[in-house]
Amino acid sequence: MNSGATVWPLFNSLQAFWPGLQVWIIHISERLLQLCSPYST
Repeated sequence: MNSGATVWPLFNSLQAFWPGLQVWIIHISERLLQLCSPYST
C-alpha cells in the first residue's frame, strides 16, 4: 500500500457483473412501469 506497486492488475469478472446486474434490474423495472402505466388510469 505504501510502495505504489500494482497489487491486483487483473479486472475481476465480478467487478463488471454486479454493476451490470444493477443497471439491468433498473432497466427492467422502468420498462415494467411503462408497460403498466396505460392501465393505471
